[in-house]
Amino acid sequence: MKNRYFIIGLIFWAFCISCEDESPEYSFCESYEQGQIVLGTKDGISLEKYFDIMNSYELTISKIGGNEYESSLPIEDVVDFLNTKDYINHNGFNAYKTYISTVAFLFWNMAVENQKDWAETKSTLKLTEKSSISRYLVITVPIGQEKKWATHFKNKNSFNFAELNCIYQIEPH
Repeated sequence: MKNRYFIIGLIFWAFCISCEDESPEYSFCESYEQGQIVLGTKDGISLEKYFDIMNSYELTISKIGGNEYESSLPIEDVVDFLNTKDYINHNGFNAYKTYISTVAFLFWNMAVENQKDWAETKSTLKLTEKSSISRYLVITVPIGQEKKWATHFKNKNSFNFAELNCIYQIEPH
């Protein structure tokens, strides 16, 4: 009788082990920009918090998209001032007015000194982040470690997604 319970218990244990929630293999694109990953941010987490996170890992933020800010100052003056900043007016991209009191732009090369300048600029221009924006960060990581870092950030609650910076080719019809 004891052997029967032992065998039933062993079968139950083996069944439970086989049903454990194993995390599925994380799939990556085949062609991607070496040394870069893309992270999607979550609503309610400030850009400054993301600066802190990346700085704690000593990773560089090469680009941040999805930035939209409001100001009580004349928006044309805000746009003009923002476009004096190399980390905004870069690669043919610049700040632009989206609505009466709103401006949008990309950040480029957000090293610590640019982050500090941004904090001062944001205060000077009385800028507040628009709520419910979809922001993404392009992070520079050591070449060959892209999958490691994407997997690492995928498992963090601060991000909606973490992916390689995939390269897709469009085939003409």
